[in-house]
Amino acid sequence: MKMKYKIISTLFISCFLLLLASGCGDENDSVVVIPSVSSSLLTVKPITIGDPIDIALTIYHNKNSEVVFPNESDSFLPFTLRTMDIKQKKIKGKSYKTMVFYTVTLFQTGKYLLHPIEVRVGDTALKTEPIEIAILSVIPKNEDNPDLKDIVPPYPARANPVTVAIILLSIMGGAAIIYVLLRIFKKKKGKKQGHTYTETAIDPFQYSMNELNIIKTAYENNKKNAKQTYSGVSFILKFFLGNALKIDALQMTTREFRRHVRKADKVPIPSVRVMNILKTSDMVKFARGKLPGEKVTKDIQDSITIIKEVHKSAMQPAASSRPAEEENQ
Repeated sequence: MKMKYKIISTLFISCFLLLLASGCGDENDSVVVIPSVSSSLLTVKPITIGDPIDIALTIYHNKNSEVVFPNESDSFLPFTLRTMDIKQKKIKGKSYKTMVFYTVTLFQTGKYLLHPIEVRVGDTALKTEPIEIAILSVIPKNEDNPDLKDIVPPYPARANPVTVAIILLSIMGGAAIIYVLLRIFKKKKGKKQGHTYTETAIDPFQYSMNELNIIKTAYENNKKNAKQTYSGVSFILKFFLGNALKIDALQMTTREFRRHVRKADKVPIPSVRVMNILKTSDMVKFARGKLPGEKVTKDIQDSITIIKEVHKSAMQPAASSRPAEEENQ
């Protein structure tokens, strides 16, 4: 009877603890401060040099609040930002939780401080607590207190003459096969008659105007939502202006692109109007902000006007230089 009583008591206590834990878990999201931000280290220690380090940034905010957080490697120095993932979850009513997962790395050893991450929610500026991260080079096994060990010198390679001969013969044989195949391919290509291939260059101005008109028509006919529309507008603006400035704008973040636009002196670009459209695009894509339809249509039309103005300014020097060239001839 005593054994049976102990088993029943144990089961009852376990069920009570499970109910208590589940109740506490539901309560956590209901008592959070809005707006608020926190960060945590997800990677299990110890961390060695070059390992990916996962950082979780948690932001609590209202539904319509604009949320801005770091998305460039400069904000994590001396660490290097490798990847970033964003997830959003509705908590209760108009309260939301945005999770930003960063993966950083460092190729140095020692104890380093991940500086506070600055976040802006609406007009409120927030920042997280710093995180101390220790980077080890080689972790000794079977020790309670792992310290740095000396790097083991490289093991001298022993060259086997037979292996070296086989490798050299394989390389020479492969090169001979490639040479023969190339000669055969050239002969076959030379025998073909009446086939000419021309490469058609894309006019950035015509391409950009056509794409923006397609995006405008699709949005007005409810075939694309605001997020899809701004994604296309942002791509076209960066494509055309990057071509005008001779930079690879499509691979840049909005902040990096802004530096090049401000420094542009040969091509006059309305930087304030361009950056307002790109910032709105980032807000819609990352913070999932909602905008009235008139604002979306206005930004599309403004993008068309900007491209026309930049194209006209770029063509004026070329047109004015033609009479001088004709006189010299």
